[in-house]
Amino acid sequence: MGEFFIPAGAVGKAAKAVEGATAGMRGAGALNLAARAGLEGAAAGGVAGVQTAGDPNAMREAALTAGGVTAGLGAVGMAARPVADLLKRSALTQYGRVLNPTKQATKYLSQTQVAPGLLERGVMAGSMKTLQGKAGAQVQKWGQAISDAWSNVPAGTSIELGPVMNNLDQSLDDLFVTTSRGKAPKGPFAEQAAQNVDKLKQTLSDVAEVNPATGVPEIPVDRLREMRQYFDDIAAQAGRYDGKTLAEKSMAEAHGRAADAIREELAQQFPDIAKINKEYNFWKNARQVVDETVLRREGQAKPLGRKLVSAAAAAGGAAQYGPLGVLLGKAAGDQFEALVTGPAWGTVSAVLKDRLANAMAKGNSGEIEFYLRKILGAAGGAKATVPASLQFSPPAKVSSAR
Repeated sequence: MGEFFIPAGAVGKAAKAVEGATAGMRGAGALNLAARAGLEGAAAGGVAGVQTAGDPNAMREAALTAGGVTAGLGAVGMAARPVADLLKRSALTQYGRVLNPTKQATKYLSQTQVAPGLLERGVMAGSMKTLQGKAGAQVQKWGQAISDAWSNVPAGTSIELGPVMNNLDQSLDDLFVTTSRGKAPKGPFAEQAAQNVDKLKQTLSDVAEVNPATGVPEIPVDRLREMRQYFDDIAAQAGRYDGKTLAEKSMAEAHGRAADAIREELAQQFPDIAKINKEYNFWKNARQVVDETVLRREGQAKPLGRKLVSAAAAAGGAAQYGPLGVLLGKAAGDQFEALVTGPAWGTVSAVLKDRLANAMAKGNSGEIEFYLRKILGAAGGAKATVPASLQFSPPAKVSSAR
């Protein structure tokens, strides 16, 4: 362990020292890469020396190999920065194919929230069932955190009505146009929308209470949360959060704007709870998308691609091993196709692509090299990234039957 960890720590510290010394210099990236390659080569040569009792040939070969790989991968990474956006989009598309919901609502959630969020969080899973379990556990975790947080808010806490009303008024700015005579609605739909919001403003005024000490209308925080949840439910039933376009005159859209106005003020007053609530909502949406995917895939026939690969592998097995080879080849081909089209391969490689894209965008040659190595390792040794149920190893040769 010492042979590997001690040099690695020394290389990391030395590389950071070089980066600090070259900060702002012209050609700093190339200098840093050259320095890291030299340090990696020296460390590898030292380890080889310990392992071989100072064999100069082994030390030279190890140093040249390690230094060359570091320099080569780092140079590729530096040159590849312009493709970071393309790589990131590719990773998002790949993760989206793992989820691949079919309903309008969940498809919208997957594309706009769930796939990007799971990718950002680096979530990997060997199967959809595993991903389903992870999402369910997170929903339970953050749901409990919300309950605990609100229970710690002092009893009798109230929110002033004024800021909520201001938020609602500001949400209507897109419905009006400014003229020399003041603001005018953009059309009859916009006018109707403003009237609908005015009705909900009156509803909020009706549930508010005047604070006798200040004379300012306030709404108890538990009552305000209840109103926000009701408004959200009305808007959700109309598909506001599923990507459906509502007419501006829709009362459901007005409910959604009112819910947003309340949510914004609660976030201002309780920012920590707002962060918890955001995480809870993300995982709730993720669970909805994954649940639909799991339910849809249960009982589905084997995809045509897997059938073709299995048939080809069975034919190859028959040619080499006879009747037993048919079974072995079919099993190997089927599991190979399941691996490269399944969640394990899809989520792992998508996350690594995304991390590589981030490193490219930052121009961090060390991270670029790290994730390039990871991707090469995943491609060359995929068995290490998938559960045992997806792994296949060729059987040992069977002796003749007795």
